[in-house]
Amino acid sequence: MTTPLTEAELTELERLEREATAGPWEHDSDGSHSRDGRELNDYAQGPGEAFQKRRILFDTSNADEPELHHEPDEDGVTYFDPIGRANIRLACALRNAAPQLLASARRVAELEREVARLKARKFPVLMGREAKELRALGCPASVPWDFIADNAQFCEHNHGGQTPEHLAERGGLGPDEMCAVVEGRKWRKMTDEEATTRLLELLAAYNATIAARPEGGK
Repeated sequence: MTTPLTEAELTELERLEREATAGPWEHDSDGSHSRDGRELNDYAQGPGEAFQKRRILFDTSNADEPELHHEPDEDGVTYFDPIGRANIRLACALRNAAPQLLASARRVAELEREVARLKARKFPVLMGREAKELRALGCPASVPWDFIADNAQFCEHNHGGQTPEHLAERGGLGPDEMCAVVEGRKWRKMTDEEATTRLLELLAAYNATIAARPEGGK
């Protein structure tokens, strides 16, 4: 399994792409290079208006391939380095695709940061005067944001049209209110112990569902 690019690696690749000869690069063969009387005629060339103005960037004249392949042509026999040819073709293809590949990698990195931010976001538990008693019962101070946001319609239904964002700004929801929202029902009065016990059960079920998703909920 490949390892995702780190921010430093992606930034370095973007720098190298900016500093390299602009694309498109093209692979070509014209028999213009030789070594020991044998043609090694694959090369990469940069952009240009006419063939003569195009700049040869690198070629296979210095390639080290002990068994050169050959194929008959109209001039006799042409020798070529298959590994060098494949390398040049790959280099040209990657150079030409680099802007799109790097843009996609950058977008993926941004999305992963946003996912991480959202996963770390919490929705507050409103404890009020019962805070000491609720904490003693094991009531959490906050819950995962999506635990409530996934049931936003019941937030609005039970709380006068208020969104999770609005409710969070006002201090959150009490344990009994959270249970009603997550269970998709109208609010009813619950004791602190009953509400905390049920909230912890709902949280455990939610966390189990997230953990069962591929790659831990990503």
